[in-house]
Amino acid sequence: MKNKLLIISIVLMWSCSSNPKIDNDISQFTVIQKPELSYRVNNLPKSIKVYYFQEESYEGLPSEIEGFLVNSYFYQSNLSYRPNIEIHKLDNRDCNLSNDTKGLVILFNISFQNDLNKLECIKKFSKSNTFYISNSFNLGFNNNFIVDQSTEKQILISRIPDNLKKFVFFDTEIQGDETSMELLKEAKKEVIIQSTYSTKQNTQNLMSEILLSDRSNERKRKLSRRLSKTLAGDPRTREDIDSFFLSINVEEARIIKPALDFISEKDFDVYILNNWRKDIAYELADKDLIDTINSDLPIMMPIILPQHIPSEKRSRRFGIGYDTFEIVLLRYGAVNTRNYLYKGLTGKIDVNRSGVRRSAYVFKITEDGVDIL
Repeated sequence: MKNKLLIISIVLMWSCSSNPKIDNDISQFTVIQKPELSYRVNNLPKSIKVYYFQEESYEGLPSEIEGFLVNSYFYQSNLSYRPNIEIHKLDNRDCNLSNDTKGLVILFNISFQNDLNKLECIKKFSKSNTFYISNSFNLGFNNNFIVDQSTEKQILISRIPDNLKKFVFFDTEIQGDETSMELLKEAKKEVIIQSTYSTKQNTQNLMSEILLSDRSNERKRKLSRRLSKTLAGDPRTREDIDSFFLSINVEEARIIKPALDFISEKDFDVYILNNWRKDIAYELADKDLIDTINSDLPIMMPIILPQHIPSEKRSRRFGIGYDTFEIVLLRYGAVNTRNYLYKGLTGKIDVNRSGVRRSAYVFKITEDGVDIL
Protein backbone atom coordinates (compact mmCIF):
# COMPACT_ATOMS: atom_id res chain seq x y z
CA MET A 1 0.00 0.00 0.00
CA LYS A 2 1.41 3.32 -1.04
CA ASN A 3 2.32 5.80 1.65
CA LYS A 4 0.29 8.98 1.73
CA LEU A 5 2.49 12.08 1.50
CA LEU A 6 1.30 15.42 2.79
CA ILE A 7 3.67 18.40 2.46
CA ILE A 8 2.66 21.36 4.56
CA SER A 9 5.72 23.56 4.00
CA ILE A 10 9.51 23.48 3.72
CA VAL A 11 10.45 27.02 4.60
CA LEU A 12 11.38 28.36 8.05
CA MET A 13 10.94 32.11 8.14
CA TRP A 14 12.23 33.07 11.60
CA SER A 15 15.73 32.43 12.87
CA CYS A 16 15.46 33.82 16.39
CA SER A 17 13.41 33.20 19.51
CA SER A 18 9.75 34.08 19.11
CA ASN A 19 6.54 34.10 21.12
CA PRO A 20 3.35 32.68 19.59
CA LYS A 21 0.19 34.75 19.62
CA ILE A 22 -2.14 33.05 22.05
CA ASP A 23 -5.84 32.34 21.49
CA ASN A 24 -7.19 31.57 24.94
CA ASP A 25 -10.96 31.81 24.60
CA ILE A 26 -11.36 28.75 26.79
CA SER A 27 -13.88 29.45 29.60
CA GLN A 28 -13.37 30.73 33.09
CA PHE A 29 -11.65 27.56 34.27
CA THR A 30 -8.60 27.86 31.96
CA VAL A 31 -8.32 24.10 31.80
CA ILE A 32 -6.90 24.31 28.28
CA GLN A 33 -4.23 26.94 27.70
CA LYS A 34 -1.54 27.52 25.10
CA PRO A 35 2.01 27.90 26.46
CA GLU A 36 3.18 31.49 26.84
CA LEU A 37 6.83 30.67 26.24
CA SER A 38 9.64 31.81 23.99
CA TYR A 39 10.73 29.41 21.24
CA ARG A 40 13.96 29.02 19.30
CA VAL A 41 12.48 28.25 15.91
CA ASN A 42 15.85 27.27 14.46
CA ASN A 43 16.08 24.44 17.00
CA LEU A 44 12.76 22.91 15.95
CA PRO A 45 12.70 19.92 13.56
CA LYS A 46 12.69 21.02 9.93
CA SER A 47 11.30 17.66 8.86
CA ILE A 48 8.72 15.51 10.65
CA LYS A 49 7.72 12.05 9.44
CA VAL A 50 4.44 10.89 10.97
CA TYR A 51 3.41 7.24 10.78
CA TYR A 52 0.01 5.80 11.69
CA PHE A 53 -1.84 2.51 11.32
CA GLN A 54 -4.86 2.59 9.05
CA GLU A 55 -7.90 0.89 10.53
CA GLU A 56 -9.91 -1.39 8.30
CA SER A 57 -12.85 0.06 6.34
CA TYR A 58 -11.72 3.65 7.02
CA GLU A 59 -9.99 5.66 4.30
CA GLY A 60 -9.71 9.15 5.79
CA LEU A 61 -7.05 10.52 8.09
CA PRO A 62 -7.52 9.31 11.69
CA SER A 63 -8.46 11.85 14.35
CA GLU A 64 -5.00 11.87 15.94
CA ILE A 65 -3.46 12.98 12.64
CA GLU A 66 -6.11 15.67 12.22
CA GLY A 67 -5.34 16.97 15.72
CA PHE A 68 -1.61 17.01 14.96
CA LEU A 69 -2.18 18.99 11.73
CA VAL A 70 -4.65 21.47 13.29
CA ASN A 71 -2.04 22.45 15.88
CA SER A 72 0.67 22.68 13.20
CA TYR A 73 -1.56 25.06 11.22
CA PHE A 74 -1.97 27.20 14.34
CA TYR A 75 1.78 27.67 14.66
CA GLN A 76 2.24 28.38 10.97
CA SER A 77 0.47 31.71 11.43
CA ASN A 78 1.31 32.38 15.08
CA LEU A 79 4.96 31.33 15.23
CA SER A 80 5.86 31.05 11.54
CA TYR A 81 7.04 27.50 12.16
CA ARG A 82 6.55 25.56 8.94
CA PRO A 83 8.19 22.14 9.05
CA ASN A 84 8.02 19.69 6.18
CA ILE A 85 5.49 17.14 7.45
CA GLU A 86 5.12 13.77 5.75
CA ILE A 87 2.18 11.56 6.66
CA HIS A 88 2.78 7.83 6.09
CA LYS A 89 0.04 5.22 6.39
CA LEU A 90 1.07 1.78 7.67
CA ASP A 91 -0.67 -1.48 6.99
CA ASN A 92 -0.37 -4.29 9.52
CA ARG A 93 0.35 -6.75 6.70
CA ASP A 94 2.62 -4.48 4.62
CA CYS A 95 4.88 -2.43 6.88
CA ASN A 96 6.88 -0.20 4.53
CA LEU A 97 9.01 2.47 6.19
CA SER A 98 10.59 5.49 4.57
CA ASN A 99 14.32 5.02 3.91
CA ASP A 100 15.13 8.63 4.79
CA THR A 101 16.07 8.78 8.48
CA LYS A 102 16.59 12.55 8.69
CA GLY A 103 14.35 14.67 10.89
CA LEU A 104 11.93 13.65 13.62
CA VAL A 105 9.98 10.38 13.39
CA ILE A 106 6.59 10.15 15.15
CA LEU A 107 4.73 6.86 15.40
CA PHE A 108 1.05 6.88 16.38
CA ASN A 109 -0.30 3.59 17.71
CA ILE A 110 -3.76 4.65 18.92
CA SER A 111 -5.87 1.53 18.96
CA PHE A 112 -7.49 -0.95 21.33
CA GLN A 113 -6.14 -3.80 19.20
CA ASN A 114 -2.50 -4.80 18.79
CA ASP A 115 -2.10 -7.85 16.58
CA LEU A 116 1.18 -9.64 15.98
CA ASN A 117 1.70 -8.08 12.53
CA LYS A 118 1.41 -4.59 13.99
CA LEU A 119 3.82 -5.38 16.81
CA GLU A 120 6.35 -6.74 14.30
CA CYS A 121 6.00 -3.50 12.32
CA ILE A 122 6.54 -1.37 15.42
CA LYS A 123 9.78 -3.28 16.16
CA LYS A 124 11.26 -1.91 12.91
CA PHE A 125 11.28 1.63 14.32
CA SER A 126 14.34 2.88 16.13
CA LYS A 127 13.76 2.89 19.89
CA SER A 128 16.02 5.92 20.36
CA ASN A 129 15.00 8.18 17.46
CA THR A 130 11.22 7.61 17.38
CA PHE A 131 8.67 9.59 19.37
CA TYR A 132 6.10 6.89 20.19
CA ILE A 133 2.47 7.90 20.87
CA SER A 134 0.02 5.36 22.27
CA ASN A 135 -3.10 4.92 24.39
CA SER A 136 -1.77 1.70 25.90
CA PHE A 137 1.66 0.49 26.98
CA ASN A 138 5.06 1.85 26.00
CA LEU A 139 6.85 -0.75 23.89
CA GLY A 140 10.41 0.16 24.89
CA PHE A 141 10.73 3.57 23.21
CA ASN A 142 12.90 6.12 24.99
CA ASN A 143 10.71 9.01 23.83
CA ASN A 144 7.03 8.37 24.34
CA PHE A 145 3.70 9.99 25.15
CA ILE A 146 1.33 7.43 26.66
CA VAL A 147 -2.28 8.54 27.17
CA ASP A 148 -3.94 5.61 28.90
CA GLN A 149 -6.66 5.71 31.52
CA SER A 150 -4.51 4.80 34.52
CA THR A 151 -3.98 8.46 35.45
CA GLU A 152 -7.73 9.17 35.47
CA LYS A 153 -8.43 6.06 37.53
CA GLN A 154 -5.86 6.93 40.15
CA ILE A 155 -6.83 10.56 40.62
CA LEU A 156 -10.58 9.87 40.71
CA ILE A 157 -10.24 7.18 43.36
CA SER A 158 -7.79 9.30 45.35
CA ARG A 159 -10.44 12.02 45.62
CA ILE A 160 -12.98 9.75 47.33
CA PRO A 161 -13.22 10.93 50.96
CA ASP A 162 -12.38 8.58 53.82
CA ASN A 163 -15.95 8.48 55.12
CA LEU A 164 -17.19 6.78 51.92
CA LYS A 165 -16.30 3.12 52.24
CA LYS A 166 -19.03 0.88 50.76
CA PHE A 167 -19.54 0.90 47.01
CA VAL A 168 -21.65 -0.48 44.21
CA PHE A 169 -19.35 -0.96 41.20
CA PHE A 170 -20.58 -0.95 37.59
CA ASP A 171 -18.63 -1.78 34.46
CA THR A 172 -19.76 -3.00 31.03
CA GLU A 173 -19.92 -6.25 29.10
CA ILE A 174 -17.56 -4.88 26.45
CA GLN A 175 -14.76 -3.92 28.79
CA GLY A 176 -14.43 -5.11 32.36
CA ASP A 177 -12.45 -2.85 34.69
CA GLU A 178 -10.58 -5.01 37.17
CA THR A 179 -7.91 -2.33 37.65
CA SER A 180 -10.36 0.14 39.20
CA MET A 181 -11.67 -2.63 41.45
CA GLU A 182 -8.15 -3.28 42.72
CA LEU A 183 -7.47 0.44 43.23
CA LEU A 184 -10.67 0.77 45.27
CA LYS A 185 -9.59 -2.11 47.48
CA GLU A 186 -6.14 -0.58 47.92
CA ALA A 187 -7.87 2.65 49.02
CA LYS A 188 -9.74 0.68 51.73
CA LYS A 189 -13.04 0.81 49.87
CA GLU A 190 -15.33 -2.20 50.05
CA VAL A 191 -17.21 -3.18 46.91
CA ILE A 192 -20.51 -4.53 48.25
CA ILE A 193 -21.92 -5.26 44.79
CA GLN A 194 -20.20 -5.62 41.44
CA SER A 195 -22.53 -5.47 38.45
CA THR A 196 -22.14 -5.58 34.67
CA TYR A 197 -24.38 -3.03 32.99
CA SER A 198 -26.05 -3.30 29.61
CA THR A 199 -28.45 -0.83 28.00
CA LYS A 200 -30.68 -3.82 27.19
CA GLN A 201 -31.53 -4.12 30.88
CA ASN A 202 -34.43 -2.38 32.59
CA THR A 203 -32.37 0.10 34.57
CA GLN A 204 -35.04 0.95 37.15
CA ASN A 205 -35.59 -2.73 37.91
CA LEU A 206 -31.84 -3.17 38.23
CA MET A 207 -31.59 -0.29 40.70
CA SER A 208 -34.52 -1.70 42.67
CA GLU A 209 -32.78 -5.06 42.94
CA ILE A 210 -29.50 -3.51 44.04
CA LEU A 211 -31.07 -1.16 46.58
CA LEU A 212 -33.62 -3.81 47.74
CA SER A 213 -36.48 -1.33 47.41
CA ASP A 214 -38.62 -4.07 45.81
CA ARG A 215 -38.28 -6.10 49.01
CA SER A 216 -39.66 -3.19 51.02
CA ASN A 217 -42.71 -3.01 48.76
CA GLU A 218 -43.18 -6.77 49.02
CA ARG A 219 -43.12 -6.64 52.82
CA LYS A 220 -45.71 -3.84 52.75
CA ARG A 221 -48.01 -5.90 50.50
CA LYS A 222 -47.74 -8.98 52.71
CA LEU A 223 -48.48 -7.00 55.87
CA SER A 224 -51.43 -5.30 54.18
CA ARG A 225 -52.94 -8.70 53.32
CA ARG A 226 -52.49 -9.93 56.89
CA LEU A 227 -54.15 -6.86 58.36
CA SER A 228 -56.78 -6.70 55.59
CA LYS A 229 -56.11 -3.01 55.10
CA THR A 230 -53.96 -0.90 52.81
CA LEU A 231 -50.83 0.44 54.46
CA ALA A 232 -49.15 3.66 53.41
CA GLY A 233 -45.43 4.15 53.49
CA ASP A 234 -42.40 4.91 51.39
CA PRO A 235 -40.17 2.06 50.19
CA ARG A 236 -36.97 1.68 52.19
CA THR A 237 -33.65 1.06 50.53
CA ARG A 238 -30.64 -0.73 51.97
CA GLU A 239 -28.35 1.25 54.25
CA ASP A 240 -25.07 -0.63 53.79
CA ILE A 241 -24.15 1.33 50.61
CA ASP A 242 -23.00 4.93 50.49
CA SER A 243 -21.51 5.35 47.00
CA PHE A 244 -21.58 4.22 43.38
CA PHE A 245 -18.55 3.88 41.09
CA LEU A 246 -19.45 3.70 37.39
CA SER A 247 -16.81 2.56 34.89
CA ILE A 248 -19.02 3.13 31.84
CA ASN A 249 -19.50 5.73 29.10
CA VAL A 250 -21.38 9.02 29.41
CA GLU A 251 -24.35 7.72 27.44
CA GLU A 252 -24.83 4.86 29.90
CA ALA A 253 -24.24 7.12 32.90
CA ARG A 254 -27.09 9.37 31.72
CA ILE A 255 -29.39 6.34 32.07
CA ILE A 256 -28.12 4.97 35.38
CA LYS A 257 -27.93 8.21 37.40
CA PRO A 258 -31.60 9.29 36.88
CA ALA A 259 -32.79 5.73 37.61
CA LEU A 260 -30.74 5.70 40.81
CA ASP A 261 -32.16 9.07 41.88
CA PHE A 262 -35.71 7.87 41.17
CA ILE A 263 -35.46 4.59 43.11
CA SER A 264 -33.34 5.65 46.07
CA GLU A 265 -34.50 7.64 49.04
CA LYS A 266 -31.19 9.36 49.61
CA ASP A 267 -28.51 11.12 47.57
CA PHE A 268 -25.70 8.67 46.87
CA ASP A 269 -22.24 9.88 45.93
CA VAL A 270 -21.67 8.85 42.31
CA TYR A 271 -18.20 8.63 40.73
CA ILE A 272 -17.95 8.21 36.97
CA LEU A 273 -14.86 6.96 35.19
CA ASN A 274 -15.60 7.21 31.48
CA ASN A 275 -14.43 3.96 29.88
CA TRP A 276 -13.31 5.72 26.65
CA ARG A 277 -15.18 3.24 24.45
CA LYS A 278 -17.18 6.05 22.85
CA ASP A 279 -16.31 9.68 22.15
CA ILE A 280 -19.40 11.16 23.80
CA ALA A 281 -18.60 14.53 25.35
CA TYR A 282 -20.14 15.93 28.50
CA GLU A 283 -22.54 18.83 28.05
CA LEU A 284 -22.89 22.15 29.84
CA ALA A 285 -25.40 21.78 32.67
CA ASP A 286 -25.72 18.03 32.00
CA LYS A 287 -29.02 17.59 33.88
CA ASP A 288 -28.86 13.79 34.08
CA LEU A 289 -25.40 13.90 35.67
CA ILE A 290 -25.73 16.74 38.18
CA ASP A 291 -23.66 16.17 41.34
CA THR A 292 -21.59 13.35 39.84
CA ILE A 293 -17.79 13.36 40.25
CA ASN A 294 -15.95 12.58 37.02
CA SER A 295 -12.54 12.22 35.40
CA ASP A 296 -11.90 12.43 31.68
CA LEU A 297 -9.65 14.21 29.19
CA PRO A 298 -10.23 17.99 29.09
CA ILE A 299 -11.30 17.86 25.43
CA MET A 300 -14.31 15.76 26.52
CA MET A 301 -15.23 17.96 29.48
CA PRO A 302 -18.12 20.48 29.35
CA ILE A 303 -15.88 23.47 28.66
CA ILE A 304 -15.50 25.83 25.74
CA LEU A 305 -12.69 24.83 23.38
CA PRO A 306 -10.28 27.40 21.92
CA GLN A 307 -11.64 28.98 18.75
CA HIS A 308 -9.10 27.34 16.43
CA ILE A 309 -10.19 23.83 17.50
CA PRO A 310 -13.27 22.59 15.56
CA SER A 311 -15.96 21.51 18.02
CA GLU A 312 -17.06 18.74 15.65
CA LYS A 313 -13.60 17.17 16.05
CA ARG A 314 -14.07 16.67 19.79
CA SER A 315 -12.51 13.27 20.46
CA ARG A 316 -9.76 11.81 22.62
CA ARG A 317 -7.67 10.80 19.64
CA PHE A 318 -7.83 14.35 18.27
CA GLY A 319 -6.63 15.63 21.64
CA ILE A 320 -3.71 13.18 21.70
CA GLY A 321 -2.55 14.26 18.23
CA TYR A 322 -2.95 17.95 19.05
CA ASP A 323 -0.90 17.67 22.23
CA THR A 324 1.76 15.64 20.43
CA PHE A 325 2.61 18.60 18.20
CA GLU A 326 2.71 20.87 21.26
CA ILE A 327 5.10 18.50 23.01
CA VAL A 328 7.43 18.60 19.98
CA LEU A 329 7.61 22.40 20.29
CA LEU A 330 8.16 22.28 24.04
CA ARG A 331 10.85 19.61 23.85
CA TYR A 332 12.90 20.98 20.96
CA GLY A 333 12.24 24.71 20.86
CA ALA A 334 11.13 26.11 24.22
CA VAL A 335 13.67 28.38 25.88
CA ASN A 336 12.75 27.36 29.43
CA THR A 337 10.19 24.73 30.51
CA ARG A 338 11.44 24.27 34.07
CA ASN A 339 8.52 23.95 36.51
CA TYR A 340 6.11 24.53 33.62
CA LEU A 341 2.90 22.53 33.07
CA TYR A 342 1.30 22.74 29.65
CA LYS A 343 -2.50 22.66 29.94
CA GLY A 344 -3.41 20.52 26.97
CA LEU A 345 -6.42 18.73 25.53
CA THR A 346 -5.40 15.52 27.30
CA GLY A 347 -4.48 16.99 30.70
CA LYS A 348 -1.66 18.82 32.43
CA ILE A 349 1.60 17.84 30.74
CA ASP A 350 5.12 18.19 32.10
CA VAL A 351 7.82 17.94 29.41
CA ASN A 352 11.38 17.55 30.70
CA ARG A 353 14.59 15.63 30.04
CA SER A 354 13.31 12.53 31.79
CA GLY A 355 10.24 12.29 29.56
CA VAL A 356 6.64 13.38 29.23
CA ARG A 357 4.39 13.12 32.26
CA ARG A 358 0.63 13.69 32.11
CA SER A 359 -1.72 14.39 35.03
CA ALA A 360 -5.50 14.35 35.00
CA TYR A 361 -8.43 16.43 36.23
CA VAL A 362 -11.39 15.62 38.47
CA PHE A 363 -14.55 17.62 37.96
CA LYS A 364 -18.08 17.82 39.31
CA ILE A 365 -21.15 18.36 37.13
CA THR A 366 -23.33 21.14 38.56
CA GLU A 367 -26.49 22.95 37.52
CA ASP A 368 -24.29 25.74 36.16
CA GLY A 369 -21.83 23.53 34.28
CA VAL A 370 -18.67 22.14 35.83
CA ASP A 371 -16.48 22.67 38.89
CA ILE A 372 -12.85 21.62 38.66
CA LEU A 373 -11.91 19.90 41.93
